[in-house]
Amino acid sequence: MRIRSAILLAVVFIVLPASMQAAQMTLSDLRDICGGTDEASTAACRFYILGVTEGAGLGAGVAMDKGHFCIREGVSSKEMVLIVKKAMTADLAAFPKDKNMPAVSFVAASMQRAFPCGK
Repeated sequence: MRIRSAILLAVVFIVLPASMQAAQMTLSDLRDICGGTDEASTAACRFYILGVTEGAGLGAGVAMDKGHFCIREGVSSKEMVLIVKKAMTADLAAFPKDKNMPAVSFVAASMQRAFPCGK
């Protein structure tokens, strides 16, 4: 079932027109959502980060990629959100132009830095 989902997700991204891919969430969008204090913003931030993390993990599993990231057992979604928010704040302070980068790439890179796979 997980393989089917990963393949379907990959196919969707391959066949999406470039105009739809360009409309993806930016790091600035994610910062705005994750900066919200209401319940809807908090949930949207958490679910986006979890979705990217799960999707990247599934894709890496299908590709048999051992170098993506390895989140250890017991890490909560709250911890993952804090990792991304901290990295996002530091990155945007140092590199303001990164606000236009795809949020999905940033979240995946943040997880890779925080949870590298053992050699």
